[in-house]
Amino acid sequence: MEQIDQLNIPPIISSNDPTLYYTTKKEYNNPGNIAKDSSYSATMKSIKIPEKQLPELRAVFTKVFALTMKTVNLKDLSSIVKKELIKKNLDLDFKLFLVNKNVPLKDTFYIPVHISKKDLWVKAEVTNLNAYIFKQNLIPLLISLILILLSAGSLYFMAITIRRQLKLDDLKNDFINNMTHELRTPISILKSSNEALLHFNAINDPDKAERYLKINDDILNKLDHNVDRILDIAQFNIQKPSVNLVKVIPDELIIPVISRFTVNRNVKIEYSNQLKDHEIYTDPYIIDTILSNLFDNSIKYSREKK
Repeated sequence: MEQIDQLNIPPIISSNDPTLYYTTKKEYNNPGNIAKDSSYSATMKSIKIPEKQLPELRAVFTKVFALTMKTVNLKDLSSIVKKELIKKNLDLDFKLFLVNKNVPLKDTFYIPVHISKKDLWVKAEVTNLNAYIFKQNLIPLLISLILILLSAGSLYFMAITIRRQLKLDDLKNDFINNMTHELRTPISILKSSNEALLHFNAINDPDKAERYLKINDDILNKLDHNVDRILDIAQFNIQKPSVNLVKVIPDELIIPVISRFTVNRNVKIEYSNQLKDHEIYTDPYIIDTILSNLFDNSIKYSREKK
C-alpha cells in the first residue's frame, strides 16, 4: 500500500537544489472514509544527488513523465470541434494550432505535452470567415437591396407624377389665358357694335345697321365655333386634330376681320394685299383666329390706335 501511495505522488527534483524528494508514507485524516478527494498527509524523504549525475537523472525523469502523458492530436481534436460546429449549424473551415508564447506559429502539427513551466495553447483559426459572414448575411442583404430599389423606384415615380402635374397645371393656365383672350375679343367687338346701334343712331341707318348686324352674326358664329373647339379638346388624346384646308380668297378672309375691329371709331386699320396669288389653300378658322389675336394685341398695346 505504501508503494502504491508513493507512485501516486511523483518524485520531485528541485531546479535549484540537487535533491530528490519522494514519499515514504501517506496517512489519511479520516481512515474510515477514504475517497479520491479525501485529505491526507505525506511523509517525504530526500536523497542528495551528486551534481554530476543531476542532468542524467533529470533526463530520465523527463522521459518517464513523457511516456505517462498522452499526446495532443490536433487532427482528432479538429474532428471533435467540427462535429460540435455541425451540431450548431455552423459551416466553418478552420485550423487548429498549438502555440507557445515563445514559439513562432507554424503549420498544423501535434506535439506531446511534457511537464513544463511554459503555457501551451490550442489556437483555432477560421479560414473562410469572410465568406461565412457574407453567406449568413446574403438574404438580409438582398432584401435590403430590394427595399432600396423599391424605395428609389417609388421616389422616381413620384417625381415623374409631380412633374406631370406641374405640366398639366401650366397647360391649364395657358388654356384659361387663351380662352379668356378668345372670348374677350369678340365680346368687346359685340359691345362696340351694340353701342353704335344704341347710342350713335346707327339703327336708323339701314346700311350701318345691316353692317353691324352682320358683324355681330359673324362674331356669334365665331363664339359658337370656339365652344366646339373646347369640346374637341377632350378628343385630342383619342385622335389628332384635323385641319380643314379649303381654297379661299385672302381679301374675303381678311377684310371681315378688319371690319370687326374698325367698329370702334378710334381704331383705324390699313390693309394692303401684295400677294400674287388670288387664291390660297388654308384653314379659314385658324387664319381668322390668328388675325383676330394679332389685331386685338396691336390695338391693346399700341400707343396710337391706327
